Amino acid sequence: MRKGRIKILLFAIFHLTLMASVFGQSENDEFNAIQKGNSGWLSFEKAEYDNCITLSKNALKIDSSLSYIRFNIALCYLMKGQNEYSISEYENAINAAKRFGIPQEDFQGAIDDLLKYAGSPSLQSIVTRIINEIKIAAKEYSVSNNVFLHVPIVVDSVNVKEYSLLKLKREINSIKISITNSAGGVIWTSDRISSIEPDSLAYFFRMSVPEIIMKKKANIKCHYFYNSLEKGPGSAAAMENHYWDEKKDANYSSIKLNLISSPKGASVFLIPNRIWQKQYENKDWQTQIKSMDRFRVDGSTTNTIANIDETVYVIIFQLNTTNKKRTYFTKAALVQPEQTVTMNFNE
Repeated sequence: MRKGRIKILLFAIFHLTLMASVFGQSENDEFNAIQKGNSGWLSFEKAEYDNCITLSKNALKIDSSLSYIRFNIALCYLMKGQNEYSISEYENAINAAKRFGIPQEDFQGAIDDLLKYAGSPSLQSIVTRIINEIKIAAKEYSVSNNVFLHVPIVVDSVNVKEYSLLKLKREINSIKISITNSAGGVIWTSDRISSIEPDSLAYFFRMSVPEIIMKKKANIKCHYFYNSLEKGPGSAAAMENHYWDEKKDANYSSIKLNLISSPKGASVFLIPNRIWQKQYENKDWQTQIKSMDRFRVDGSTTNTIANIDETVYVIIFQLNTTNKKRTYFTKAALVQPEQTVTMNFNE
């Protein structure tokens, strides 16, 4: 299983050295880990299983969240005939996939690889056993919840004078969310979320969280990633291959919001009021529904559920060609953890 999550243009070595000396950055660990993992997979495809295992383990030392690499290691041991050890590695990979990101992709990729590469009749019984275990684990994560979340805007800690002298523009690139249990242990981590809406007080975004994790939630930790753009004389802007990052705790979206329409079947868009005022207020919003897709409640139409935090939302219900709008002031989660918004298209 090979992945390429990050596409980056490199600066000249001079710029990398200068940036590291001024800001104390380290190279992008996730990018390097993915590259090593992909190199390991190339070795696998050449039947160089020991080399694949070595490269894959080196990748995990850099970034242990890349759980699909664990499936690659387990498959290598299976191809080497070390069946019991392979089963143990598959169990480790399944547990890692539950913790890091939406696991369905990794689960399905692991099944596809088993079917493609381990088709020998002598392996049929063990492959069937492993696939069944993966499917059982995947079923637990087959239902996801819509989560609409605000997280704090982090103050830029870079020395502004030195930063401006380099003629760089720093901007947020993505956010990664970790959900922790009551003891502070991480039980699930999202992929990087790049569709972020800043307003005057917070960053807002939508993500999908497995329902089984929602039931265990306690708190969240935010990992902020930034990139920078250099606008050198006579050259196009280029993204450099380092990321700044900062971490901060945030409150979880603790309100279960029931979204109901009569008749059923409406699409729903949840837009924080501050963003609505900035982007859609006093405009013909009826013609801008397509631009609201990033605020859509994914996966189903009404009647449906979303998890939100305590703020004011403008809610758009769309049924066929009819759009209706409602402003909703959430009640305190401690007072009313489950709330309902309805829209009647027959009125």
